[in-house]
Amino acid sequence: MTRTPNPRLLAFAQRLYPGLKDLNPEAQIGGTADVITTALAAPFLVAGLIGLMAATDLALIGREWPTLLLLGGLLWAIQQLPLFFTAEVEPGRYGDFTTSLEGAVHGTAILLFGPTALWLAALLYLVDRVQNRALFTKLQWRWFTLRNDAGTLVAQIFAPLVALGLYQLWGGLIPFPGLTLGPIGLAFGLLLVRALLGGVLIAFYTVFFGYTFGVLANPQTRAAYVRFSLLALTIPWLADPFGILGAGLYVAHGLAGFLFFAVGLMLVGLLARQFSHASERSRRQARLLERLEQLSRALLAAPPDASTLPEVLKAHLPGMFPVGRIEIRLYPTLPLALYPEGIKLAPEALWSWLKEQAETRFVDAHATRPWPDEPEELVLATPILAEAAHAPLGGICLRYRRVIGLGESLGAKQFCEFTPALQSLAAQVASALHRAEVYHQTLADQKRQQELAFAGQVQASFLPASTPDLSGWQIAAGLEPARETSGDFYDFIPLPDDRLGLVVADVTDKGTGAALYMALSRTLIRTFAVEHYPDPVAALTAANLRLLADSRLEMFVTVFFGILNPVTGQLTYCNAGHNPPYIFDGATRALTHTLRRTGMPLGIMDDVRWGAGTAQLAPGDVCVLYTDGVTEAQNEAEDFWGEARLQATMLTHLGQCAAEVRAALLADLHAFVGQAPQSDDITLMVVARE
Repeated sequence: MTRTPNPRLLAFAQRLYPGLKDLNPEAQIGGTADVITTALAAPFLVAGLIGLMAATDLALIGREWPTLLLLGGLLWAIQQLPLFFTAEVEPGRYGDFTTSLEGAVHGTAILLFGPTALWLAALLYLVDRVQNRALFTKLQWRWFTLRNDAGTLVAQIFAPLVALGLYQLWGGLIPFPGLTLGPIGLAFGLLLVRALLGGVLIAFYTVFFGYTFGVLANPQTRAAYVRFSLLALTIPWLADPFGILGAGLYVAHGLAGFLFFAVGLMLVGLLARQFSHASERSRRQARLLERLEQLSRALLAAPPDASTLPEVLKAHLPGMFPVGRIEIRLYPTLPLALYPEGIKLAPEALWSWLKEQAETRFVDAHATRPWPDEPEELVLATPILAEAAHAPLGGICLRYRRVIGLGESLGAKQFCEFTPALQSLAAQVASALHRAEVYHQTLADQKRQQELAFAGQVQASFLPASTPDLSGWQIAAGLEPARETSGDFYDFIPLPDDRLGLVVADVTDKGTGAALYMALSRTLIRTFAVEHYPDPVAALTAANLRLLADSRLEMFVTVFFGILNPVTGQLTYCNAGHNPPYIFDGATRALTHTLRRTGMPLGIMDDVRWGAGTAQLAPGDVCVLYTDGVTEAQNEAEDFWGEARLQATMLTHLGQCAAEVRAALLADLHAFVGQAPQSDDITLMVVARE
């Protein structure tokens, strides 16, 4: 179920954060909550800062600066010993938070020096934010940071100021008079009011998420979410009352008594940190072993052809890794699984790098890497190797973004502890693929003779006999099969309103089976293109459902389907897992558009959604459409012809007619390949506006 924020709240948040409209729904929820929480906190933060400046006692600072400096150093030291907590708030979704025992130091400083002591936490937080100013380089992280900054500073400035005012109204004294029942009660009231006021924004944020994500409305998830929220609200304040003890020791025994307390506090903080990480590590490992065992049983029970492998992975990946984003892919571009759904995919350069790795690799946040990524991102990647030849079949990438300065959850060492589980997952996927390979090879041997008898007839029947004659346009297209039959196909579909449908597709197999699947795919796409005109997404959705219902072949097809308006030059398209076509500007002789994938291939799963895109072809523009047999053509050294060479050749021959451009591309491709055998079908279409 897709979750979206309240439209009114989203509209308000977009006024301050226009980039929200470009995010996926779940990211919009987080962004909306960040903006609204920041807006709610801003007046209290401003009031707190004004009140703090008014209440600051400069004479006190001049008198007590050594003690204040000592308290500031202790506060910084205790912040370096964070405690880490995580819990499953709903199946497959985890929440985590970090805290420390710094509340005891805050409480001591407030009770001894009043409002002036609030500068300690505020200045430390300001220094930390300056050190981590890279968080403001991206707008989404900027609002996330502002929300945390506002909430933290309200809890550290506004809430204590209000609590101190009530404390003094009740008769409380600054500095703290001593460890007797009356002063202790008043001091406890001060710290309680501070905790309650400081937790209001956190409570708002958790309730907002709880209702927006539906976990509070679901009886199966409500209890776990409420329990986690209460922990997040109460645990950070549990250390505050010990500030009363610290202040009392300072009053009764001076600096020596307080230092004894401080040393004890540091030791407790260190032990608590070690315990929290050890406890979480043990729970993580137990959870991973359980989920891997469940996955193993599911793969053994699945069909031997791996047709249900994406569904099995989709069912078992949630909850396997409590942090990070995981992506499983088969080379060159087949996605097997993605969690959470809708996340930003790993860059292609990462997969190209992983393809060259023979073992699991960890890349730290600040390490040099050949791909662009987010700041503070940890990467753990492992190849999926064929069981016999140890050749790379694909890879698994687990990425985790640490947000330093906002409560760092896992460090590099803890993140690397996922390595054995990631390797086990890769081995299970490789085993399933190997079993499928053996299964398919057995079937292929049985069918080969029958396939060859139908090959020529199937191909000849369904490819266009000629290209359309459009006024003001030139079109050239053709297919060079690698064998007797081809899994590639292209088509021109006459549509209402004088529109023209352009189709280039690639069935993931060879032989007669692929030819038949190609024929079925072409027929369905043609039928639904007319029926659902002018919506390419609806056409491919209907074709996908019919493919899954009518075909029992273990195949799928990548499809680019575009609807061309010859009058305006507008191209509306849907790219179902296919290689992206390119549009070149004839006037500037530059690549202007890359029509990237808007969804996965047809014939894999029935609950798939595609997106639609639009592009404009001006007079002189040229669009080239192709299958992977073009860019992945190899020479004798096994080098790929590649997208870069395709683009360079196109730029060289812009200005020529469509047929000449296509001929030049093929000539350069064949010259590059030389005597190497053709490994895949080559389909190439050139559409030029005069």
